[in-house]
Parts: sequence; C-alpha cells; structure tokens
Amino acid sequence: MLEILAIWALASKIGSIVKEKGHKTAGYIVLAIALWVGGELVGAVVGTVVSALLEASQCLVYLFALAGAACGGGIAYLIATNLPQRQPLPVPAGARVPVAAVLTEPQTAPGIEEAEEPGRAAEIEQAARALEQSAGDDPP
Repeated sequence: MLEILAIWALASKIGSIVKEKGHKTAGYIVLAIALWVGGELVGAVVGTVVSALLEASQCLVYLFALAGAACGGGIAYLIATNLPQRQPLPVPAGARVPVAAVLTEPQTAPGIEEAEEPGRAAEIEQAARALEQSAGDDPP
C-alpha cells in the first residue's frame, strides 16, 4: 500500500515538473511508473540471485526490489528535472491566430514595440498599414 502512495506522489511531482517546463505530462508519468515497476522487477531478480547464493532469507529479495524501484523512480525524476524549457512556436506574420489564443495571451503585431508616448503606438501601426498597402500596389 505504501508503494502505491509513493508511486502516486512520484507521478504527481513529475507531472508538475514537466508541466512547468511546457511539455505534455502523460508520457512522462507513464515513463515514471514503468521505470518504477521495471526497477522493482530487476531488483527482485537480483535479490533472488543474491539470496540464493548467500542462502539468506527471502526478505533480502524484497529489499532489493525496493532498492530497484527507488532507482527507477530516481531515474524518472532526473529525466523530468533535466528536460529543457520548451519555447512556444513563433506566430508567422499574416497567420491567423485562434480566438482562444488571442483571448488568453495578448499579442502585438511583429516589429511594433510599445512606445513610451501614448499616441505613438497608434501612429506606428498606421504607418505600418500604409507601408503594407503601398507594397501591394505594384507599378505597371
């Protein structure tokens, strides 16, 4: 029962780390659980061999299995913490942006910085529109 709680805590922690870095969480949570279970199985096999060679108690098998599970969980944690921060893809000029993205994240037109003067930003936008329109008028 305690192992299930430990797996749950590990999966939650890895999910939050991965989400903070901008990656999808499901694959990394599945990886953490697989590494935990795989490490436990490998540890149990190694513990069985060691306890057979030493003619020791079967408690040694369980200790090796727990150590293998901890190693698998540690590897999953290291993978999650060493992920690079994911950068959002840039929106190309003229591309249509979904309404949900516009409502959640304010975006400015490419190349237009916020001006120090309040009326300057509108003036820059008008100049940019005029430039775009004049570029579309090709001389014959």
